[in-house]
Amino acid sequence: MTGRYYHDDDTEIAKRYQAGRTTREIAAEFGVSAKAVASALQRQGVPRRKGGPRGWQGSVTFEERRAEVIRLYTSGGSVKGIAEKLRCRTPFVTGVLRDAGIPRRPFGHANSAFTDDEAQQVAAEYRAGATCADLGRKYGVSHVTIRAWLRRLDVPVRGPKTPRIWTPERTAEAVARYQRGESASQIAEDMGVSEAGVAYTLNREGISRRRPALRREQAHGWRGGRIKHGKYIAVWPDEEDLKLIRPMANGYVLEHRLIMARHLGRPLMPGETVHHKNNNETDNNDIGNLQLRQGSHGQGAIVICLDCGSHNIGYSEL
Repeated sequence: MTGRYYHDDDTEIAKRYQAGRTTREIAAEFGVSAKAVASALQRQGVPRRKGGPRGWQGSVTFEERRAEVIRLYTSGGSVKGIAEKLRCRTPFVTGVLRDAGIPRRPFGHANSAFTDDEAQQVAAEYRAGATCADLGRKYGVSHVTIRAWLRRLDVPVRGPKTPRIWTPERTAEAVARYQRGESASQIAEDMGVSEAGVAYTLNREGISRRRPALRREQAHGWRGGRIKHGKYIAVWPDEEDLKLIRPMANGYVLEHRLIMARHLGRPLMPGETVHHKNNNETDNNDIGNLQLRQGSHGQGAIVICLDCGSHNIGYSEL
């Protein structure tokens, strides 16, 4: 029966509830809320069940639930199955069994994944070198189940079995080849490993990586090592320049900052900036057109006396 709910249906609701239906099921059948069903039961004077399986009428005491757990388990039921049937949590079932002094069944009961003989066979195959995944596929269970059974049998479980690719000999070979000038990608291709693995091994051995500049001339976007970067000019630094300036993410450095660093013979401090005197950032990066400043600087060209080079200039009367 579905549709709109009327108080005339209270009797039918009470009858269905007493037959074992839940308030949620009845609410779905009548198209109303579970609260409306509860109100109908209250009007009919029907006591609400306190939980437990369908068919249990009236209030179910703790002792009744406890007795039912013991009865179901001694009849061969599993802990999980009892919890689902009684609509309770598995810790409640195990706690009842523990308090009652009922020992848990051994591995070979009907609901176990393996019999005692099968469990011992699994343990023997694992000790012989088989993995949990292999045994899971063989016996039609998950590797998690295999690991659980091994722990029950007090069999030490091995960690993830990974092949040791980087033996001392292969590590020494990779280091020697890289120091001779071969690239990490070439070494990885010849040794049948990933380039990331080669890079990790070199870093672990304390080998400084070369910058990927060996193939820059063959790169599609190579423009001779000099490009436009925003309103500035950027250049590709050599190894000596890297001691004076840190490259950007693309490997280039700003030319005017590099020239100033070369002129000073030291790296620029974080707060130091370089100003173009003629106010044209792409026109002339000669040291004569550059001025070291402290902090940010605005736009504007520097004006000096062309005769004496003095900055003390101003307007005068004609």
